[in-house]
Amino acid sequence: MTVSRLELLQKLVEKDPSDSFSKYAIGLEYQSMNELEKARDVLEELRNSDPAYHATYYQLGKIYQQLGDEQMAKKIYEQDYI
Repeated sequence: MTVSRLELLQKLVEKDPSDSFSKYAIGLEYQSMNELEKARDVLEELRNSDPAYHATYYQLGKIYQQLGDEQMAKKIYEQDYI
């Protein structure tokens, strides 16, 4: 049985719930599968739990654009700060 990349990433997060990189990668996996609502939810959760993980903002903004919510995309882009 082959383990999918998504399943592998989910197992990594189970082992280390603070693993922001793996959470981010899960969001990208959902995005690549065109499961945009799931991708949005994962990245929103990441943005709330680790606001310093800046890559989240760009991808989350892109997902909101793909979902047709330009206003929210703009808001997310403007929140990316150091």
